[in-house]
Amino acid sequence: TNGSVNDTAVSGETKKGTIQHGILEGMSVHQAGHLASVAAGLNLRGRGALTAMPTKSEIHEEFNNLGIEPKD
Repeated sequence: TNGSVNDTAVSGETKKGTIQHGILEGMSVHQAGHLASVAAGLNLRGRGALTAMPTKSEIHEEFNNLGIEPKD
């Protein structure tokens, strides 16, 4: 993602939660890690814990745009 960093609040928690979600949804650890990085990056756009949190569709749209290939 491009843009400026506004607030780093809960970006680590966003990453941890998203990687767990990805693994529970059947992604490889590699894919889930990339998904989590996308989510944490999107989280940096806003301010605060709740208003900055990206939606599931925003995360998956950006993830799909990156074209990350599965890897075990």
